[in-house]
Amino acid sequence: MSSIPLAAPSANPIVPDDVKPKRLLRRREVPKYLEEKHGIKMAEATLAKAASVGGGPPIRYFGRIPYYEEDALDRHVLERLSKPVNSTAERDQA
Repeated sequence: MSSIPLAAPSANPIVPDDVKPKRLLRRREVPKYLEEKHGIKMAEATLAKAASVGGGPPIRYFGRIPYYEEDALDRHVLERLSKPVNSTAERDQA
């Protein structure tokens, strides 16, 4: 009786390595991350509201629990942050 060699299983055959998310943060961890990394203050309640009506950073869910990818949070800040201006008049024109 000959044995048939089996292929070594990959770490996770369902999700390829290039699609796996970076570090995930719970909603309560996001305000601290944004303030420490970007100096931006955002309340947990603001994130919850944005998750409901839109306009916030992208969310991933594990069951009913929302998670935020650090990279997505960084992109969200850069997309919302204006370019430097010298006056409020310049801001209004932009």
